[in-house]
Amino acid sequence: MKRSNRLVLLVGVFLAIVAFVGILLLVRSPSGDATNKAPTDGPVVVATTDIPLSTRIAADQVTTKVVPLSGISAGAFTDTSQVIGQIARQPITTGAQITTTTLNGGLTGTVIDVQVPVGQRAIAVRVDQISGVGTVIKNGDYVDAIIGLTEEQFVSIKIDPTSADQGIVTAPGPKGATTKVLLQGMQVLGALLPPVAPPAEAA
Repeated sequence: MKRSNRLVLLVGVFLAIVAFVGILLLVRSPSGDATNKAPTDGPVVVATTDIPLSTRIAADQVTTKVVPLSGISAGAFTDTSQVIGQIARQPITTGAQITTTTLNGGLTGTVIDVQVPVGQRAIAVRVDQISGVGTVIKNGDYVDAIIGLTEEQFVSIKIDPTSADQGIVTAPGPKGATTKVLLQGMQVLGALLPPVAPPAEAA
């Protein structure tokens, strides 16, 4: 009888110890522990060097950086494999985040800022849906243009050291002549779509 009492007592003590240990674990690991908190930082892909417009992004030009979630730009990429091999449709400065806008040039048919490369000049060229290949041409693409000049549009400069009659000569060619000029390797800095026609007024 005494031995049974001792066994019951030992079982009770063991259960009490187990309960005490369980309470300690619950106190030390509450539901609001740091491991369960929402993250405040996240990875983002940034440029390690200046990347010019039209450049195909290489592996040594980008890296991953951890920044606060509040500092991550909209559409930013989180892994370098998502941008390597893609074409930069906007100039990228060192440390800038790589976003979807960087790779698609922004909203189709809108131009916010035109950055002309050093030593070059920019001109506006009007094309239609056929000569402009619809909306396939994007920022950073290189295109060729053929310009046709009629007799009335063609102008040349007459230079004759033996004659005093010098200057600009208009339409020097034969009647109805045309001249073709090929402009190669022009870089597209921006593309605009024609304005949307206003809705027709109701009868």
